[in-house]
Amino acid sequence: MKTKSQKTTKPQKATDIKSLILARSKEYIKNASKVDSSSEDDEIESGVNLRKATEQDKEKKREKRRLKKQKKKEAREKSQKKDDEVAKTEAVAYLRLWNDSRETWCFKKKLQFWLLNNAFDTDSISDEDFEILLNYIADLKGIAKTRLMEDSEKKIKAHEEKGDSISDADTAVFERARSILQILF
Repeated sequence: MKTKSQKTTKPQKATDIKSLILARSKEYIKNASKVDSSSEDDEIESGVNLRKATEQDKEKKREKRRLKKQKKKEAREKSQKKDDEVAKTEAVAYLRLWNDSRETWCFKKKLQFWLLNNAFDTDSISDEDFEILLNYIADLKGIAKTRLMEDSEKKIKAHEEKGDSISDADTAVFERARSILQILF
């Protein structure tokens, strides 16, 4: 026969949400503490060193993080290459539109900036497009003109300092810098 202290009481039905949540959380805590204590006992009994397990877990996390960073870096580089190609085609189209129909052309600072930064690069801007760029540069004013002149002068000085060890690419850069300076003065 059970005494009052040994009686098992059934949990009362929850009538409102608050009491239902409290009852569920008590059950969860009770079950979680049973599981935790039994798993700790199992690990201690089997002789597993808890510290080594956590070091292994940390190493796995580090490796996972490193792989994730590497994937992000590769994706960023791939995106950068795409962006460079897109910028190149947009800038050349912008330049050709300026040359062909100035009525529909509108100024875009980003594209002008790209054109001026890549004016010396024969891979980015072909010789035909460079001729159009020279006409575009003739109308430049302000800081863009000043900066382009400074860049051209630096390229010419660098070419003169190299002396005998001049490659074809360096000669092309020198010729472009010289053409730009002639247009701007």
